[in-house]
Amino acid sequence: MSDVRCQMSDVRSQMSDVRCQMSDVRCQKSDVRCQKSDVRCQMSDVRCQMSEVSAACSY
Repeated sequence: MSDVRCQMSDVRSQMSDVRCQMSDVRCQKSDVRCQKSDVRCQMSDVRCQMSEVSAACSY
């Protein structure tokens, strides 16, 4: 009986491991989204700086 209990607890721990990995993947995906939006912000910042430079040049 104790063997069966051990196997059950092993299965449970594996299940929880899978859940942890799933949540890790979700976190990484959301991190990628954040990085993408950061890149977009930086790109728009660069555009602003470029337009400022061109405006300064036109003076």
